[in-house]
Amino acid sequence: MKKTYKITLPKGANISTVETNDDNGVLEVTVDMEQKYVPKDGDVVSCKEVIVIYAGTNGNGGIMTYAALHEQRLQTEVCGIGWGYTCNYRPATEAEKQRLFDALAKQGKRWNAEKKQIEDLPRWRAEESESYYYVDLSFNVRKTDDLRSYGDNNLYEAGNYFRTREAAEKIASQILDIFKNSKAE
Repeated sequence: MKKTYKITLPKGANISTVETNDDNGVLEVTVDMEQKYVPKDGDVVSCKEVIVIYAGTNGNGGIMTYAALHEQRLQTEVCGIGWGYTCNYRPATEAEKQRLFDALAKQGKRWNAEKKQIEDLPRWRAEESESYYYVDLSFNVRKTDDLRSYGDNNLYEAGNYFRTREAAEKIASQILDIFKNSKAE
């Protein structure tokens, strides 16, 4: 005689193993379940080589993102399609999260989890009367104190304003290379 019994499982549960045992005519069924992962708005999730900040699921089951990193390509606009299906994603590891956050920082951006948005990193500026470095018209690196003068403000706004001598020297070298390689008449 063959008989089928139906057992209702919790919604969203995935069965990993099923064990049965006959205990003196009483059938014992042990079901090992894993709750299906459902990302929340702002979760950092991963699927294969893609790491994203989850913004929701579209009507087709596709993942929408605040930011996505695929290999070296970083996308930081809210995207409604193009990064696979939400059901294929899992929570990102700490290393994966760090890769995404490092890629954002490299582009001068960061994730604000509270506001659920990508933001520009604030630029460093010396406290009033503290020193900073800049590249002068002869491409020499100079150190001066920020007195919040017209000149200090202009250098800061132009991006010619550095925390370290090394950072300013790197930019001065790049500028000189541009002029050396210029074909201008």
